[in-house]
Amino acid sequence: INAEYGDDQHGVGFFYWAGGDWYEGDFLRNERTGRGRFWWKSGNNYEGEFRRGQKHGKGEMSWSEGDHYVGEFQEDKKHGKGTYTWGDESVFQGYWLEDMMSGEGEFLWKNGNKYVGQFARNKSCLLYTSP
Repeated sequence: INAEYGDDQHGVGFFYWAGGDWYEGDFLRNERTGRGRFWWKSGNNYEGEFRRGQKHGKGEMSWSEGDHYVGEFQEDKKHGKGTYTWGDESVFQGYWLEDMMSGEGEFLWKNGNKYVGQFARNKSCLLYTSP
């Protein structure tokens, strides 16, 4: 396709923004829809499914600071089952709701400590600890 501004973008193609971001993948009616890769000038990148120009479906996102997420997205947000690894090597595996840890999950800190249980709004629902 010819993915220049104003042209009908449909099929597989490449789009480069003047600011340095770029996308390579499927277009449908002038929108990123289907599978593709998006790279930001900052070094962040995403590879996976898109719908109407947003991350939507299964995908993998990496941030320049070293964080990494593999899982499901909905309307550009982590949503559904996924694994997030922070740059310090802490890991959360579980469910996400609108970019927040929510529902059943497991958090493993770099030092080996682990919490398994419910999360709400990025916080564990731990009520007490036992010795």
